[in-house]
Amino acid sequence: MKLDHIHFIREIIIKDKRGRKIPTMQISYAKPSEVQPKFQTVPSKYQKEMRILYQDMGGGRLKEWLVGITITIPHSMP
Repeated sequence: MKLDHIHFIREIIIKDKRGRKIPTMQISYAKPSEVQPKFQTVPSKYQKEMRILYQDMGGGRLKEWLVGITITIPHSMP
């Protein structure tokens, strides 16, 4: 997954059709100056890769939180 235009990453809990809570990675292409960026879910095949990047950059979510810390990707990232 290319990171060229991704500016934000977060982890959020989403309920599936059966009501199970699924930790899901989301990204936003919004400009870093935007106060309320719009997020979209990362495709399934990139979830693991994005979670590793998120954690490497200091992101995380406490067990009881529904939304984790939002990470801003610096412009200098490849």
